[in-house]
Amino acid sequence: MGNRRKQDEALQNDAWAAQFIACLGGLAVLYYAESTMSDLQKPEDRHIHQIPSWQIHMGSICIGVLAFVCMLFCLEFLARRSKIAAWRLSWPWLPLIGLTGLATLIHFPIYVVLPAIAIHVIWAYRRIRAVR
Repeated sequence: MGNRRKQDEALQNDAWAAQFIACLGGLAVLYYAESTMSDLQKPEDRHIHQIPSWQIHMGSICIGVLAFVCMLFCLEFLARRSKIAAWRLSWPWLPLIGLTGLATLIHFPIYVVLPAIAIHVIWAYRRIRAVR
């Protein structure tokens, strides 16, 4: 019985580390997407210059969130050796991809997007903690 408890505690520590590493990976992809798009917006390239800046920023955020979810799934799969367990821990973040993708296509004011993202992040994090 005590051995099982130690394994559960080790998985809890691994899960926190997986979320942290996935978050860092998502931030790195976000930074890369932002810098790439700003480099592409040179005056000589007229097609990309026509894209509004809010659309570029929200697209970069969407790509960063997508990278976060993919990394979280892969890290949880490697730790638990179960696709079902990895899916249970990564699916709560999927609506965030949809929200940022929709905000990329349709211009929502920032005072709508930020609270929606904050509420969803809190819900998803609490959902993951309850599953574990």
